[in-house]
Amino acid sequence: MFKQSILYAAVAAFSLTTGSVFAAVTAEEANRLGNDLTPVGAEKGGNADGTIPAWTGGLTSALPGWPNATNDRPNPYADDPIQFTITAANMDQYADKLPEIAKAMLKAKPDQFKMNIYPTRRTAAFPEEYYDRTKENAQKAKLINDGNGVEDVWAGIPFPIPKNGNDVIWNHLLRYKGVTVEGFSGEDLVYDNGNRLQWNGPNEIHHPFQDPNDDKAQAEGTILRFSLTASEPTRDKGEGTLAIDNIDPVSTPRKAWSYDPGELRVPRIDRSRCSMIGISSRVRRKNTTSN
Repeated sequence: MFKQSILYAAVAAFSLTTGSVFAAVTAEEANRLGNDLTPVGAEKGGNADGTIPAWTGGLTSALPGWPNATNDRPNPYADDPIQFTITAANMDQYADKLPEIAKAMLKAKPDQFKMNIYPTRRTAAFPEEYYDRTKENAQKAKLINDGNGVEDVWAGIPFPIPKNGNDVIWNHLLRYKGVTVEGFSGEDLVYDNGNRLQWNGPNEIHHPFQDPNDDKAQAEGTILRFSLTASEPTRDKGEGTLAIDNIDPVSTPRKAWSYDPGELRVPRIDRSRCSMIGISSRVRRKNTTSN
């Protein structure tokens, strides 16, 4: 089912490695935020050769022409010149800066693939309250359950000055994504013979963790609410999935439900099925569709 593979992807994205528990940073370390570090912990200054500029606050207002009817975001640096181009012929010169996938593409498609390099810009910006909460989190946030959960953190980066790998993972999981997102999910299943089967549907994602005023979610530790309804293929139209994640997934595991219009019920998806549910659904799909 479409909803099952989407849920599987979300489960995989939330997987964590275990690690030791470390205390929050000192007040002296936290005072680096907004000084030599940006308010969320990045290096504020530029690099020595000037190819990366200093962060000066980022873009804090909407660009002219945004929003618009076509949902096309304006490019604030459309007039930036191409500084140089990386091709298969000169890629060795930039090998230390290229990811392996780029090297592979340049070698595989030397006449079609190239990389135009533009000036580096540092446009990231977040709400001021997010910066304030991040500084508070830096002095209070703690890993729990062998690094598989956090506590004393809300509405900001939990570990802006990370001390270990688990800190970095939680910074990624709890990164700022807005409070509410409406989107459209699509999945293509491509068979060996080239046939293609599509699953599409609208989804809504609520990130109560990013709302500093959501006291109820904070007390419960709810960090994400996700819902998706399939619109195609026709056989799955109307199927739905709802999932809720907690800031301490060990003590409070993910809660998830599915809805099948043909069954007219909303069963709970138990924890033991969440990690394998996408794989099993793909096997059933292939067997059914290939016949």
